[in-house]
Amino acid sequence: MASYKQSDYEALRRRCVELHQAGWKQMAIAQAFGLTQSWVSQTLNRIAEAVDPRRVGVGLLERQVEE
Repeated sequence: MASYKQSDYEALRRRCVELHQAGWKQMAIAQAFGLTQSWVSQTLNRIAEAVDPRRVGVGLLERQVEE
């Protein structure tokens, strides 16, 4: 796993979202950054929940929590 400074992670998170929106798979993003697929998944989930707290998960199976 790559070693980044704490300040680098915000840029990695933004780039992670950009690549995901461009159609990259989580594993490909993880390999490009030298991080784990789990980190990518957790990052995407946290950002999705921050944007819309009703969201559960990210990706093709994204769904809205029924209100």
